[in-house]
Amino acid sequence: MKPNDKNTLGASWDIQFHKTSEGNSIRYGVYRPSQEPPKHFLVYLNGRGEWVEKVADLPESFRIPDDWAFVTWDHRGQGASDGHRAHIGHYDEFVSDARQIVSKVVGLTPYTIVCHSMGGLISTYGTMSGALHPQQIVTSAPLFGIPHDPFPAAISGHLAKWLSRIGLAKLSSGGGRHEKSEFDSNDLTHDPEIYKMICNTPYPVPGASFGWVYATWLATKYIFETERLKQLKVPVTVLSAEKETVVDRLAHEKWCGLAKEYSQAEINYHLIKGAKHELFSESLEFKNQAIDIARAKLFAS
Repeated sequence: MKPNDKNTLGASWDIQFHKTSEGNSIRYGVYRPSQEPPKHFLVYLNGRGEWVEKVADLPESFRIPDDWAFVTWDHRGQGASDGHRAHIGHYDEFVSDARQIVSKVVGLTPYTIVCHSMGGLISTYGTMSGALHPQQIVTSAPLFGIPHDPFPAAISGHLAKWLSRIGLAKLSSGGGRHEKSEFDSNDLTHDPEIYKMICNTPYPVPGASFGWVYATWLATKYIFETERLKQLKVPVTVLSAEKETVVDRLAHEKWCGLAKEYSQAEINYHLIKGAKHELFSESLEFKNQAIDIARAKLFAS
């Protein structure tokens, strides 16, 4: 039994496992302020390497109404869910897990997606491909582009493609590891306690596999296709951190520009000045700005 396989979050939370159609066990958590059936769900897709407990404060931070509920899960390959650590073959696998959790927990109830980093790419890809049907998406620091460090994203993508095709897809690329950084030089947050919690995760993952890099590169290319964007009808709000180094921040601006031009949806872009990547897990100065913008969209009259 892993450290947080059971519910340690209190009576408002229910922690369960879902066996997917592929046979994987996905760990998810549902927060219900009331025992009454919810009228709306806030579906939260977290980032790479994250887990349910990391975002357990968000229902209260967002101050969701008593007639709403909140659901989130450990993506395959991380947290207490099944799957090869830090690896994915294609983003359709992430989207399939999301679709099944939404079908099981949310059902026909309306829902909004709030998401972060990799979860932003999963949500946008899944919505644009027609697998997910939220009323809107609010995404924090989405992974709309692989960072151009140490190589340009196209070179990283092609290298990962070649290595995957010769059987090295599950080999760690070494990218995406933050736990060895000193706090003062970390890329994630200005809050030392949150950074300590992230570093001390009970579910550590290695650097992203080359298969993950290739799959991510393909998914980012997909969401930038103008013919796909023409079919987008769901409002999207993108929150971007000024001091972003984990994902490509310029990709946020580029995607929003293209989406405004080609999609049928309302697209909003907000830059949080001075903030680092973890906008919903930042120091209060920055977190509150991100939460306020998100709430204005979530609960607009």
